Amino acid sequence: MPLRMLLSLAIAIGATCLVRATEPPARRTEVSIIGRAFHINGKPTYEGRTWKGHTIEGLLFNSRMVQGIFDDLNPKTRSRWAYPDTGTWDADRNTREFLAAMPEWKRHGLLAFTLNLQGGSPEGYSKDQPWHNSAFEADGSLRPDFMARLENIFDRADELGMVVILGYFYFGRVVPNENVVRTADFLLLHGNGASDPKQITEQIQKTKALAGDRVLPILYNEDDHFDFKKPRNNLVAAVEEYVSWGYFDFRMRGEGFDDGFQSVPVNWAISSPRKRAFFEKLREITGVGP
Repeated sequence: MPLRMLLSLAIAIGATCLVRATEPPARRTEVSIIGRAFHINGKPTYEGRTWKGHTIEGLLFNSRMVQGIFDDLNPKTRSRWAYPDTGTWDADRNTREFLAAMPEWKRHGLLAFTLNLQGGSPEGYSKDQPWHNSAFEADGSLRPDFMARLENIFDRADELGMVVILGYFYFGRVVPNENVVRTADFLLLHGNGASDPKQITEQIQKTKALAGDRVLPILYNEDDHFDFKKPRNNLVAAVEEYVSWGYFDFRMRGEGFDDGFQSVPVNWAISSPRKRAFFEKLREITGVGP
């Protein structure tokens, strides 16, 4: 059921916003699945594209951008996310800068990104999480300020022809079980911790075996692997199996504001060597951009 719910939001990017009280505007972007291929507005993604003998048409490359509507409602931890230039945290600035960066991601071949109503760890990985980042009130209702920021991102994605993969809740590399496979429209995998691309190949092949005769896409929406200059890496391993791949980047020890897409505050631009390496590889594979 969670996979089906997530898909409904991913493919209904032009649907009524979760808190919109009036009729939504006419939408431009419609996402569909035919066989193992993703389509946008009736055409397969990266139409006609091949790369080193591998079919790219129909894949949905994505990046984990889960903090696009982030805010911390805990006054004791809010100061952790202060911008270096102002010394304060600003949730609306975070979303404005996210919106400003989206066209550049698209120009490099990125067609989808992951958001989450409860974000992800703003420190990358965290055992303890004292902050309070959630679009949900305690009674399960939705916070209007979070949903207004989400609506702005939905609207911009719709204008650009990009796909939003929206998760509801935030807390690993696990092969789905047979019950999940039977009910899913597509399968989401994580590749975090897979230091050898062979691990990605094995995970994909096990997932395909579980799917059996079912024809449905497989999509990584999170993988903290960065060896993009090596001839074979996790991204390439996924492409070899005709599986979409998702980039997960966080700020590592000793790094600054320009690094990472999950660590708050976020510089949403392609602002670090690691980000540039991913987007350059993506542009090479997809053939999109200059």
